[in-house]
Amino acid sequence: MKRILLFGLLAASFALVRDVDRVWADVTQSFSGSKDDGPQIPVTDALQGDAKVSELLGHAKHLIAGGDAVAARKLLAELDANPNVADVDVLIADLMFNLGQSEQGQRWLEQASVDEPERLAIYLAFIEQAVQQRRWFDGAVLVQSAEHIDPPAHWSDDLQQRVGRRVLLLKAICAEGRTDWTQARQTYDALLQSVPAGSHEIAKEVSLGLARSCFQLKDYQAALDVLKTLAIQDHSLLHPQQYLAQWYEQNDMIHEADQAYRNGIEGSRPAQRGAARLGYARFLLYRNRLDDALPLLQIPIDPSEAPKAGFAEPDRLFLQAVLARLDNRLADAQAILSKLHQSQPESITVAIHLAAVLVEHDDEVLRGRALQIAESTVRNASSSADAWATLAWVQFRLGDWVAADSSLARSLKLGNPSKDTLHFMSQLKRSTGHFKDADSLDRLYQSAKGPSFFGPARPLK
Repeated sequence: MKRILLFGLLAASFALVRDVDRVWADVTQSFSGSKDDGPQIPVTDALQGDAKVSELLGHAKHLIAGGDAVAARKLLAELDANPNVADVDVLIADLMFNLGQSEQGQRWLEQASVDEPERLAIYLAFIEQAVQQRRWFDGAVLVQSAEHIDPPAHWSDDLQQRVGRRVLLLKAICAEGRTDWTQARQTYDALLQSVPAGSHEIAKEVSLGLARSCFQLKDYQAALDVLKTLAIQDHSLLHPQQYLAQWYEQNDMIHEADQAYRNGIEGSRPAQRGAARLGYARFLLYRNRLDDALPLLQIPIDPSEAPKAGFAEPDRLFLQAVLARLDNRLADAQAILSKLHQSQPESITVAIHLAAVLVEHDDEVLRGRALQIAESTVRNASSSADAWATLAWVQFRLGDWVAADSSLARSLKLGNPSKDTLHFMSQLKRSTGHFKDADSLDRLYQSAKGPSFFGPARPLK
């Protein structure tokens, strides 16, 4: 399914969200596997070609789906000594999680830890959960214990090595989560030395983790050196300066970020130019530098300029719509966003912007369409604070202040207010006669970081 990329980690900047994710967020996603809270232990990947094991797993899954996990355990007992299976109890729990039986899977893991606690795979399962749930301290403590547990004697050398690398990876991720950059750097460095030849994807993520850690320790040259080495090995990546620019920006080193974005454009290969231009344009628009961003967005993105991890033409069009909104050219923004919404109806980002634009229209049909889009968005993204805030704004602009107040309350329960939400709150306060509160919120809006879609001179209908 196609979706707007919006510059990787910084995608949220124009989605009416409050903060950019921490730099390690994508690392946890990249190595976490499925999005549930189940373990992601390498229990079966070495068995893919084993027809007998596949048949056993199929029968076990059927039994578990029918509620007979005990029978499934008995069926899989012959795998207890299989050199390529980390732990049958973890495997059963994983099957439960995959079947949507999260509570049962968790209870199975807990009971397995009681029956035989000193099992490396059990510890690894709980570490995986801690990382997925971003409980960094819990994960780090569990890693310390896991490092002192010997692997079972029946494990193959390959499985031992893979699990050992996994423990190191999770240790590094937990260190990043706790901002223990020294340990993160040491762990990523050790892990990089152990990655087998041919494991390009793992080597890439570990190298990026090492570079991030060097950067956070202010060893900028070491970070750049790691990125340059990685760029030689993987031509699909962004230019090294692009990564530095992102990290400078995330650390509020704006001057350095600006220069790094420029360096990225100047030094990029043809396949990196599209991403380099759009990355810098996003950075400029986030800071309301419209004149500087305009020329970067006027050049269409050629397919040769869009590497696998880069950008496509829809990203440029979206940023053009953002620029049009900031420039108060709502008709232009509407034209672009409407086309993007038709081609990518699953994009919450596009839907939010389109609803905010349509509700300012004179045509009541289009204003009603804004409400439909905003309501659909909260149904599809009920945990999005910004989706609820946008619905509140649309309801307010349509005169339904009671519904707007309720939607805004839902938004505030889900997270801190974004810059746009501060504006919505100020207008609602002003409409109900709370002028001092409205003035305070206006001042917060003016000082908040991010694009200013609602300037003080823009009149309300």
